[in-house]
Amino acid sequence: MTKRRFSPRFQRLPIRSLKLLCFECGGEYYAINISQVEHILPDFTLNGCLENGRSLVQYKNQAIAVLDLTKLFRNPQDTQDKIANTGCFTGEYLIICILNHSPNIDNKHHSKSGDRVERFGIPTTAMPTILEIAENQLEDLPELYLKGTPGSSSAPKALEKLIHTGDGKTIFYLNLPCLIYDHSHPDTSTRG
Repeated sequence: MTKRRFSPRFQRLPIRSLKLLCFECGGEYYAINISQVEHILPDFTLNGCLENGRSLVQYKNQAIAVLDLTKLFRNPQDTQDKIANTGCFTGEYLIICILNHSPNIDNKHHSKSGDRVERFGIPTTAMPTILEIAENQLEDLPELYLKGTPGSSSAPKALEKLIHTGDGKTIFYLNLPCLIYDHSHPDTSTRG
């Protein structure tokens, strides 16, 4: 019989890894959990652009909402040029995202398991990439950044964590439910 070298209580627990879809929009980089991505469309047409940047797109014979992430931050000039012609940031690709909801939320779309599902799109300027990171690489956003200062707005609640990559990029990890509900109700998007 072989003797164990280390006591089980001193063994390292495996670090959980996350697979993320990373994309650029309006000069900022974002990441979402890949399990929340249903499809990436290379060709799409926006309809009914609203002042808040929301619009509609036809997907699988249904109209779904499109959220313009350039509205999370001030728009850099290159984004302003894309917006000027249509009123909305168009992008080159559309990420179709899915959210599963609890049964008490009213939604007409259901998954095969019976869960309620909401679909929406996020336009991006380039083909998204897949990034696999250790969960402990997600950093909290600084509290002062989140709260803002007197007379200035706070950061959107959808900005959940930060990721710093080896090539010097800073990526905002998005909380999609907060993106949907805080983005749709600007008066509830302030923190504390």
